[in-house]
Amino acid sequence: MAIAWRDSPEQLVVLLGRHGPVADRVDDVGPAWTAFREFLAAPVDGPEPGPDSDADGFIVQWGRYSWHDRLRAD
Repeated sequence: MAIAWRDSPEQLVVLLGRHGPVADRVDDVGPAWTAFREFLAAPVDGPEPGPDSDADGFIVQWGRYSWHDRLRAD
């Protein structure tokens, strides 16, 4: 069954919960990757990708919330 593109964030949270990690605090990357691979394998119902479109079903952002444990470097 396809995931509606607008529901994809909630679906990823469900998959993370099914495999163990809490979405806002992932302590073990193994189960998180398992959930993410399952999420990527699910079909997405939404805009069709094309040669001039970035409608591929997901946006990936990577980064660290804070490099200094939320402390200022004054």
